[in-house]
Amino acid sequence: DNVEGMAKRDWTVNPDHPDVDPANEAAILRGLFEQARDLPEVREAADDYRGWIDDAIAGSVSLREAYSARRAARGEDAGESEAAFGALKASCTDCHAAYRND
Repeated sequence: DNVEGMAKRDWTVNPDHPDVDPANEAAILRGLFEQARDLPEVREAADDYRGWIDDAIAGSVSLREAYSARRAARGEDAGESEAAFGALKASCTDCHAAYRND
């Protein structure tokens, strides 16, 4: 939810929550997906499920890198952040459609 909120604010930090930083939120997502990947039920899951977890990890890394590059460029281009977020969100949507949303 924090990452989606930042995407809606053009990757700016919410002034009401300055402690919620896009790069840190992407790192948190990466950590959560890595922990999920290590769960026995995920290690034993179908190939496509594990693939979506791996895609989510890669997407989290890409999002952090894109946002960090944007911050280094002083916010000049949000395109890479948007593309990385779109790929990450697509991975979540595809996985949820197959495994979570009945």
